[in-house]
Amino acid sequence: LPAIALAAPEDPGTAKVRKESRQALLEGESIAFDLFVPESQGPFPVIVAAHGFQRSKANMEGWGRGLAQRGYVVAAPNFPGLFPDHAKNGRIVSALLAEVVAAGARSGDSLLGLVDGARRGVLGHSAGGLACLLAASRDPTIDVVVGLDPVDNAGLALVAAPQISVPTTFVLATPAACNDNGNATAVHLKLGGPRLALRVKGATHCDGEDPSDGFCGLFCGGAADAKRQLSFRRYAFATLDHVLACDG
Repeated sequence: LPAIALAAPEDPGTAKVRKESRQALLEGESIAFDLFVPESQGPFPVIVAAHGFQRSKANMEGWGRGLAQRGYVVAAPNFPGLFPDHAKNGRIVSALLAEVVAAGARSGDSLLGLVDGARRGVLGHSAGGLACLLAASRDPTIDVVVGLDPVDNAGLALVAAPQISVPTTFVLATPAACNDNGNATAVHLKLGGPRLALRVKGATHCDGEDPSDGFCGLFCGGAADAKRQLSFRRYAFATLDHVLACDG
C-alpha cells in the first residue's frame, strides 16, 4: 500500500462516524459489541478495542470513535462475567475480528464492502490488553497489538509473549496496584517481534481508557487526565497508523 499522511492524534478531524450495537455468539457466549464505522468509502482495516477488568465497552467508546475518524472499523465488546476467563477473552477477541470481517462480506449487511480483513489490529486496556496479547499469540491474522497499560495475570502473558511476532506497543502508566505494579514491563521484554514501550509521566491506570470515570479514579490512583490521555492516543494511533494504514 502507498504511504499516506494522517492527521495528528490531537486533531479529531471531520470524518463522520456511525455507531451500531450488535450481538454475536462467540466462544459459546452471547457477546454484545459496539461497532464504530467511518461514513466514507472503504474498505477499512478492522480493530478490536478491548476493555479492562470490571469495565465495559462503554469505557472504550472514545477509542472506537477516534479510530473510526481515522479510517478504521472498530468493534468494542463486552467480555462475559464479573471475573474474567482471560484465555476465553483472548479467543473472543479473535472470534470478534473474524465476525466483523465476515459481516463485511455478507450480502445485505451494513458493513458490506467496508472491512479489509487483510489488515487487523487489536488494542486493549488493562486486562483487555492481556486478552489482546493472548489473541495475538495464537491468531496469525492479527497484524499489530497495542496495550494500554496492560496487566498480566498468573503469568499468562509471559508465556504467550514469545509467540507474538507482530509489532507491539505498550503505553504504560506509573506502577501501582491496578497494573500489578507495572508487571507488563516483564512481558514486553519477552515479546518475539518488534516492540516499543513507553511510560507516560504521571499517568494513572485510568488514563488508558476513554472515557474513564470516578470509580476508576477512586481505586486506581487518581482520575484520568485529558493531556495524559492524549499521550496514550498519540502513540497508540501512531503504531496502528504505521502498521495498518501505511502512514509513512
